[in-house]
Amino acid sequence: MLSKVKYIFLDVDGVINCDTTEETINGWCFVEDRLIQIVRYIMDNTCARVVLSSSWRSGYYGMKYGADESDESWGITEYKALVERCGQNGVWFFSHTVWPESSNRGAEIQAWIEDQNESEQEVYHVTSFVILDDYDMDISRYFPDNFVKTNPAVGITIEDAEEAIKILGKEKRKHVYY
Repeated sequence: MLSKVKYIFLDVDGVINCDTTEETINGWCFVEDRLIQIVRYIMDNTCARVVLSSSWRSGYYGMKYGADESDESWGITEYKALVERCGQNGVWFFSHTVWPESSNRGAEIQAWIEDQNESEQEVYHVTSFVILDDYDMDISRYFPDNFVKTNPAVGITIEDAEEAIKILGKEKRKHVYY
């Protein structure tokens, strides 16, 4: 039996941080709790799972491929801090989009959806999804009806969240574990 699941493809920069974010990690703009909580609001109203589509996922792949944590090019320290901070706000990453072969995020998301829906081992097929990103990178070409473009000056807003909920389809909240 296949479970049909809704997904949020989440970028970090310009979505859960913004131009005025003060906290940094290793010189990089970090994230803000108030913005993460808006993503949680979407999750709570749609029972959607989060797939990290941001370049911040490089730390996940660094760990997966055995990179040395001291190798700053992988961003492992930053990724671990991101996972911890998002988790503290009730946002956990179900998965990560594929390792980028280009700067075409639309194609990366398309590949993840295809892999998810075609795999015989996976039981979480995509029924609906929304992409939260501040930069297009071919997203609107692939998914014009699933893209909520945030303003990097302010990050995700409650209006963006309401649009995402509309795209995903609101559900009556049941007891759900993320």
